[in-house]
Amino acid sequence: MKYASIVTIIAIFVYLVFSTAEAMAVSPADFPACSNPQGSVLADYSTGTHGIVGNAGTFTGSDKVYKVNEDKVTQCFCPLDGNGIQTNWIKTSGLTQDEIKIHERDGWIFIATGKSWGLDDVSYLAKNHNYSCGSSNGGSGSSQSGGGSGSSNGIVEASTAVLGLAGTGNTITLLGLASTSLVAFALSIFIKRVK
Repeated sequence: MKYASIVTIIAIFVYLVFSTAEAMAVSPADFPACSNPQGSVLADYSTGTHGIVGNAGTFTGSDKVYKVNEDKVTQCFCPLDGNGIQTNWIKTSGLTQDEIKIHERDGWIFIATGKSWGLDDVSYLAKNHNYSCGSSNGGSGSSQSGGGSGSSNGIVEASTAVLGLAGTGNTITLLGLASTSLVAFALSIFIKRVK
């Protein structure tokens, strides 16, 4: 009877560890790069002063916003110096509070409403990425529509993609396996002493 109780406790512990790891696994949202924009155009300003989420400053240059799908929007800002900022926006309606917290730890900014940014009046998560959108040419600058040339493969910079791995749940899985191993080891010592 003792052994059945011990096995049951171990089974419940293992189940809880792995179900928690699955719940914590959040894949980073995939967005097209501004160098290869996709979706329908929501806004297109060839010049002007614009805001960038998470930065209180004002920015002068071109700004184009794409609706990638019902839940995702990409903003491609390109100043005259060619050091562009891509802002990815994702609606939070399909995310749990835990998933939102994981995204925030991964550098995403919670926005209570997109209305003041010209988006739907719902909450969003937003994250900025730098990209190259052109180069200055005699002080006048140049950019291509949709944000510019950027990386040759159309993927947001690799350094930002690596940040997306932090919230995938792998750490929790490893900790769960280590904890399970320690519990099993402790139980085997306990059982050996009981005999």
